[in-house]
Formats: sequence, structure tokens, C-alpha cells
Amino acid sequence: MPWSAILNAVGAGVMYALTGYAKNKGETFDWLKFSTPVVIGVFAGIGMWYMNLSIDVTHQFLLNIGAVAIVEQVLKAIYRRFITKE
Repeated sequence: MPWSAILNAVGAGVMYALTGYAKNKGETFDWLKFSTPVVIGVFAGIGMWYMNLSIDVTHQFLLNIGAVAIVEQVLKAIYRRFITKE
């Protein structure tokens, strides 16, 4: 269980970082901005492991929070890249 919680949270951090990069039109890749949510994911995973959450609870937690964040990032990416003509 400990590794799965940490890996799930890191995966969520990577996904959030990638969609955050995709929504920023014309911005060069910045490793610091990319690594921040990944590091936060590590600590979130450690916290879930420390609280002894089952993998099902961990998945549900990440889905509930991650779905909102990912949908927001994707909508911003579509809006900034295809709808606004700046």
C-alpha cells in the first residue's frame, strides 16, 4: 500500500503539471513549475500512507480532487489556445 499511494499521488501531480503547461500559451517549459506539483504529490502520497488509507479510498480521493483540477486545466487550455485570438 505505501508505494501505491505515493505513486498515485505523484501521477496526479505529473498530470496536473502537464495540463498546467498545456494551458499556458507560448510559455517555455519551466522545470521548477513542472516539479512543484510532483513534489506536492509525493508529500500527499506520504500523508495518505501515513493515515493508512486503503487503495480504494486513495483512488477515490485523487479522483474527486484531480477531476476538478484536470477539467479546469483542460478547459483553460482549450480557451487560451483556440478561442481567444491574442
